[in-house]
This record gives sequence, C-alpha cells and structure tokens, in this order.
Amino acid sequence: MAKFAVYFVPQGRFYDLGSSILGYDLRSPIRRDLARPEVRERLQGFAEDWTSRCKQYGFHMTITDSMTFRMGDIAQIEHEIEDILACFSPRSPFTLTAEEDFVDFFGPDKSAVVLKYAASEALKILHAVLVARLHPYALESGFLRVYLKNQERFAEEACHVARIKKFFSPTIFDSYAPHFTLLDPYTGEDREGLMEVLGRVFGEFEQITVSGVCLLLQLAPGQNWIIYREFSR
Repeated sequence: MAKFAVYFVPQGRFYDLGSSILGYDLRSPIRRDLARPEVRERLQGFAEDWTSRCKQYGFHMTITDSMTFRMGDIAQIEHEIEDILACFSPRSPFTLTAEEDFVDFFGPDKSAVVLKYAASEALKILHAVLVARLHPYALESGFLRVYLKNQERFAEEACHVARIKKFFSPTIFDSYAPHFTLLDPYTGEDREGLMEVLGRVFGEFEQITVSGVCLLLQLAPGQNWIIYREFSR
C-alpha cells in the first residue's frame, strides 16, 4: 500500500552535499552523476551499507511522518497542505537554526548520523497543524506497527503511547526534533573523526529558510520515495 509524508527538501549546495552522501537525488531520481562524490571519500572507510536505511528517503527534513493511505485521497491531502500554508503570514518565517550539537547520532541504537536544527515558532506550528489535519487520511504507520507488536517499548512515556494511538507517531509536537539524516546505520569505528569531517562539510549551513514543503510518496514497499508535489510559501 502507498505511503505519504510531508518533508522539507532543500535546494542548492546544501542539498547537493547531502544527496551525494546518500547516493539518491530526490529532485532528479534518474540522475546518476550526483554532485561532489568526493564527500564520501572524506568519510574514512565509507561503505554503501551506511546508507541502507536512509537512502530511499533522499536528503530531507521530516515535517510529518510517513503513513499508509488510500491513493484516492491524494487530492484532499494536497488541498489541506495548500490551505494550511495559506494561513501563515509571510512575516512569520519558517527557519532552521543549527543546534550546538549539530552533528549527532540518533535512533534507539544511536547509529543514525544526523544534522540537528531548531525550528522557528512558525515552523513548529506548521508541523503541529499538518500532523493534526492530515492524520484523518492515514491508515497506519511504522510506529503503530512497532507499538502493536511490542507495547513495552513505549511504556515509559505515557504521552508517546497516546500520540501513537491518536496520531500514529511519538515524535511529534513537543518531541519534534528537526534533522537531516546522512547515514544510517553508521557501523564505522571513528565516530569523533566522522563528526569532525561532517561538521566542516556542513558547517556553513547554520541557518536555513524553509521556502516550502513537499508531498512525497512511496508507491510500493522498498521503493525510493518520490516528490509528488512541491508547495511554495
């Protein structure tokens, strides 16, 4: 069954650098000669397996998590996104500011390598409203399947359980943590060296303006995600 998600997909040098590490270009899926392949060469011992869990998503920042849905609802989802974006004043910027621990390790096993950002208030509100308004079109999510198989995993945080039951995701609202994933799983031995290299490569991107959002689809399990439509502010 198809899945949808709302992501911010940047453009320009920042996007090219991130995509060249992942090895997949969301903005041109058939392109093979990704820009700046030398970035991979600077990551000691780089292995293709280091992107096996994140490559299919492309270089992006999640705004709403992936959910299965009925393709017949795609037009309504588009209208919701359009209408919600129109409600924001152009004087309220959607911005991202690099966190102090900019390059970090995420996930239950701390094997995902990410660039961490803090969202502006307007962007936090956009995230929350999209989560709430798009949820009625969702049928299930990966988080919901994990919860149903192993409810003890989320038992320590009652709010996470409530979020999964209501919105199919625990990483929303006050737990929303904007980031761009570069590697997952990283199985190398030099974590400090990796963080230093990535900090130099991406250090110039301390502040980013989110100029719009993208509706992405995965049409079948295991396939690469594609941009279905981009919405500008």
